[in-house]
Amino acid sequence: MSPSLVAMVETEPAHATLIDYHLKKMGINVQSFESGQAFLHTYTTAPVDVYMISDQLDDLPIELVLQEIETLNEKKTIIIMTTSHLTPYQSDLHDILYIRKPFSLKEFRDCVEPLFLQSNCV
Repeated sequence: MSPSLVAMVETEPAHATLIDYHLKKMGINVQSFESGQAFLHTYTTAPVDVYMISDQLDDLPIELVLQEIETLNEKKTIIIMTTSHLTPYQSDLHDILYIRKPFSLKEFRDCVEPLFLQSNCV
């Protein structure tokens, strides 16, 4: 089985670098997007297992990004990296998880690892 793929949408370069580094240490492939627009232009072209999306995108409200993902016919897991001001998003199709910023490495691993244990990626 090939390694899992996470599509990460994070506009803060330091956060993106840290998350990317730790996901790759766990054997998970990462496709990073520096803006919501960049993500929306290509998100349907890769076999993504998990979406990680910041609620503080510079160019788009996260609700718009989530609405686009909602149109996918395949069930996905979406991790929203939030500052707690986001109204909880509901989906009938996708699994939505939240991780509150700032989060520790332990909190990050506790959120992410269970998603990939079944595919032997961590």
